[in-house]
Amino acid sequence: MRSRSLAHPALVLIAFTSLARGQSEPINGWNHPWMAYGHDFGSNAWGHDGVITSGWTYQTHPTTQGFTDTRRVGSSVYSGVPALQITADIAGYIPSKMSGEVELSALNHPPLMGMRRVRGAPLNLDGVTARMRVWLPPGSAGPPNAPNGIELFFKTRASDTSWPSLRSGWQNIPGDGCLEIAAAVRNGSTGTAIFSCAGDPLGAGAGPAAEAGFDARSVALFGDRCEAGHKHDTAGIRLS
Repeated sequence: MRSRSLAHPALVLIAFTSLARGQSEPINGWNHPWMAYGHDFGSNAWGHDGVITSGWTYQTHPTTQGFTDTRRVGSSVYSGVPALQITADIAGYIPSKMSGEVELSALNHPPLMGMRRVRGAPLNLDGVTARMRVWLPPGSAGPPNAPNGIELFFKTRASDTSWPSLRSGWQNIPGDGCLEIAAAVRNGSTGTAIFSCAGDPLGAGAGPAAEAGFDARSVALFGDRCEAGHKHDTAGIRLS
């Protein structure tokens, strides 16, 4: 039996007899309290989005394979707080690796309310400014004549196969180290603003119009996208 609450996180030992093989010895196992039903362990064609990633998954689409792994770290060596570490292998000269995306589903990984996880449902982010703090290793900006870029994106689930999106728009990565990416979520269009982690503005730009069907009051998935500006590599991006 699966526990449906994180209020009792202790592991439960079970014992049973394997009658199929005629064995009478007890076999020990454990039932892990689930965080997102059916998503905690293992992986599929879309990657893994379970326990070790806190629900975040990297995109494995044939044209967006620049991120190769995501996992939660208890204490980032850069910030000293828990963070999502992303392994990046973005290569401008390889079409499948020119960009990388990492995303979180509000449907499969709803937020905690106290010690209980609420039912998965789209989020009303209309009028909300979304912020993502990232730590970028040296070389992330790319060459001055063809800089790498970053943007945030938000998607509405119109159907199983239709996910209209709002993209904050490409903004050149101004350098390495700690940066904060921000975008106002609303219907219509938005833009990307980049700040140092001390709050100093480093760049801003408008994004494209939202796709038809996107609804800022019903955001089912959101995330971050990085893309190479030319034939060069970026590696080791860490998000917190």
